[in-house]
Amino acid sequence: MKLLFLLFSLAALSTAFRSSQPDPLYTFLCLGMVVLSVSRYYGVRHVVPAPELIVYAYPFCCNLFIKFAFKLPLQNVDRRLLLFDYNFGFCETIAVRLYNSSFFSQTLLGTAYCSLMLVVVCTYLAVRNSHARKLFLIASASTAILIWPLYLLCPAGGPKYLADSIQGINAMPSGHFAWALLIWWFTRKHCGVFTQALAGVFVMLTFLATLGAGEHYVVDLIVAVPFAACVWMLVHQQWKSAAVSMLTALVWIVMLREAWALSVPPILVWILTGVTVSFFSLHAGAHRIKLNSRCADQLRRLWIKTQIAAISAIVWTGDRLWITLRRTD
Repeated sequence: MKLLFLLFSLAALSTAFRSSQPDPLYTFLCLGMVVLSVSRYYGVRHVVPAPELIVYAYPFCCNLFIKFAFKLPLQNVDRRLLLFDYNFGFCETIAVRLYNSSFFSQTLLGTAYCSLMLVVVCTYLAVRNSHARKLFLIASASTAILIWPLYLLCPAGGPKYLADSIQGINAMPSGHFAWALLIWWFTRKHCGVFTQALAGVFVMLTFLATLGAGEHYVVDLIVAVPFAACVWMLVHQQWKSAAVSMLTALVWIVMLREAWALSVPPILVWILTGVTVSFFSLHAGAHRIKLNSRCADQLRRLWIKTQIAAISAIVWTGDRLWITLRRTD
C-alpha cells in the first residue's frame, strides 16, 4: 500500500512537468503529495487513510468552483478594493518594487507564494501528535471550504488582474495569508522554536509575495486575519469567539462590496485595521498568553463595543457625505 501511494504521487508529479509551462502551484502541491507518501516509510501514521487524495482533489475542486462562480451574475469589486487601498499609502507599491528589485527577490517571494500546499503538508507532519495533526487537517479543509462563499460575496481578482482587465474571483479575503497565519499559530502551539521561526518567516514572505505579485490588495490580508481566527476557534470549539470572528470578516466584506467603506476617513480606517489585526492575532494566539476568563470576557466586550462604535461612525460618515453630495447637486 505504501508503494501504491508513492507511485500515485510520483505519477501526479510527472504530469506537472509534462506541460510546456508547468504550473508552479500545482507542482508544489504534487511535491506535497510525494512528501506525504514518503513519510509512511518513516513510521508516520496519517489521521486519514489517504491524505494524498485530499491534496490531489483540491485544485480540481477549485476549478469546479471557479467555473460555477463565473456562471453567476456577479459584480466585480476590484476597483472598490483598489480605491480603499489608497488609505494605506504606498504599501503595495513598496511590495511590488521589492518583488521586482532582483532575480533573487522574485525567486524567493514567488517560491513562498507557490509553495503554500507543500508548506501545509510539512506543517501537518511537523506537529507533535496525531490529535494536533487531526486539528490541523480540519483547519486546512475548513479554510478551503469556508472561503468559497466569501469569494462569491465579494468577487475580486487582485491588482494584477484588474490591470490586465481579467476577471477574477478569489482575492477577498486572502486564502494564502489565512493559511500562513494558521500554519504559524499551529506551530507556535505544537512545534519547537526552530519550526516556529520558520513559520514566522513564511508568514512575512507570504505577506510580501501576495502584495508584490499583485495577487491581493492590502485589505484582503486584513480581512484574512479574522477569517483565519474564525477557523482556529472553530477547530478548538470556541463557538462564540468563532462567530464574532466570522461576523467581523463579514462586516468588512459587505462594507467593501457595497462601497460604504470608501466614505470612512483614513484615520478611522487605520484604527479599524489596527484593532482588527491586533485583537484577532492576540486572541488566536491566546495559548501563549495566560488570560483568565474574566480578562477574556472583558476583552471580548471591549471588542464588541469597538465594533459597534466603528459601525456607527461609518454610518454617520456615509450619511454626512450623502447629505453633502445632495446639497452640491
